[in-house]
Amino acid sequence: MTHFGIICPPVTGHLNPMIALGYELKQRGHSVSLLGWEQHREMVEATGIHFVPILSPRQAPQPDQKITSSRRMRLRHKLHRLKQRLQPVDHQAYTQSNGISALRIALAAYQHWSAIALRAAPAVIKAKGIDVLLVSETSYGGSTVAEYMGIPFITICVGIPRHQSSAVPPYMTSWPYQLALWARIRNRLTYAWLDILQRRILRLLNRYRRDWNLVPYTTLTDSASPLASLACLPKAFDFPVSLPHNFYFTGPYINDICRKPVTFPFDQLSDKPLIYASTGTLSNQASVYRCIAAACDGLDIQLVISLGGKGRDVALSNLPGNPLVVDYAPQIELLKRASLVITHAGLNTILESLAQGVPMVAIPGVLDQPGAAARLERSGAGKFIALKQLNAKRLRKLIQEVLQDPTYKDQARQAQAVIQQSGGVKHAAAIIEDVLDLAHISV
Repeated sequence: MTHFGIICPPVTGHLNPMIALGYELKQRGHSVSLLGWEQHREMVEATGIHFVPILSPRQAPQPDQKITSSRRMRLRHKLHRLKQRLQPVDHQAYTQSNGISALRIALAAYQHWSAIALRAAPAVIKAKGIDVLLVSETSYGGSTVAEYMGIPFITICVGIPRHQSSAVPPYMTSWPYQLALWARIRNRLTYAWLDILQRRILRLLNRYRRDWNLVPYTTLTDSASPLASLACLPKAFDFPVSLPHNFYFTGPYINDICRKPVTFPFDQLSDKPLIYASTGTLSNQASVYRCIAAACDGLDIQLVISLGGKGRDVALSNLPGNPLVVDYAPQIELLKRASLVITHAGLNTILESLAQGVPMVAIPGVLDQPGAAARLERSGAGKFIALKQLNAKRLRKLIQEVLQDPTYKDQARQAQAVIQQSGGVKHAAAIIEDVLDLAHISV
């Protein structure tokens, strides 16, 4: 059996699917360790997955003796310069931003997390005897760590895949799929601009790669595994694109046992159609929630709003229509009862909603949320409205359209059937085992 190590950003949208994948591999007899942040120890260990804390760069031990003393000194100096200009993600600034500002903050977070993994993970991997790494696509340092340690790794795409094809709009845009020449040129120029925004991450990786005698990356897409890349996205939900032979669409990684139990007042639910609203890390939270409540006020429905743990940061009182507002909600249970979901277009929520056959209205925020919203609308299972265009009147119109037009429900049910046939986390685990077996790596 294999000892798998998981490296992913310390955020729920990455942790939930990666933990579900790790749990499935553990059920197949493998050992699984998640290299993470101390605050997530409880949620990881509750599934039986071994939790290994990743120390900060300042506290982390040195990598093994493959690095000479002179190279180690240069590495320390470069890391010191990096820490002078790079701070951990400012969650408050992120949630109060949108567009390019939020994208810059998120990329700075990816850089920070990559720096920690590059500095701390090698010693941890060696000490724990990890054989194979499962690396989230945006954990850019994970592939370099795996190469340095001489162990195989597999890329896991828990969001919109970052493939850079001129026919596919960049993940952080809500542009529709178009084959016109002008659209391809626009896409290519936007990818070039995105490469500029990401160049600090690339420089960080290449500093380590040069010091570790690895071939430097040309772009961040070079960090994908040569063995396999797996996407939680069902193929039918993505834009048409030509992909490498080792890229697999597996469907979402969902497992109720990987979720922390949540207390919820089910006795307060009525017999009216349920609208469930969960907006993740959208900006201007209070104004968005008030807009959702105002849009639903007067409709013959019951609105449940989940704050996603932000209750202490979002001051809400006297919302129109008196919706049921909770800090956390048992999302899967509510999706089974819901007639409509209002979402920030986080891919996990979209896929979990489609897995229950529930149509959506999306209010995409940042990162790959616009791209996910564009794919949702293209699937016919929902509509989206840009955050800058959001007001109660427009949102109410979309809510009524999706609730009253049976086409959206029908398309959501078709997507549900596709997801059920995709195999999801079991299919992903089987692919991982098969790929390692074909590569003559013991599993």
